[in-house]
Amino acid sequence: MRSGKEAFKLLDDFRKKLENYKFEYEEKQFKVTMTIGLSIFEKQMTRDSWISSADEKLYIGKQQNKNQVVT
Repeated sequence: MRSGKEAFKLLDDFRKKLENYKFEYEEKQFKVTMTIGLSIFEKQMTRDSWISSADEKLYIGKQQNKNQVVT
């Protein structure tokens, strides 16, 4: 099981690699970015509350600057 810091680093490293990758389609290059809502599961959480927590963080990230991991 990963800690919150390890999970954040893993996801943020992936996000950065994706952001810097040059995709190409029909001879045109483009970039892709992503926003991730990260919620660490706690004993008192249900599966639905865990997903809702991550979803709320995702929308916070989309309302702010996008292209980030929100915890």
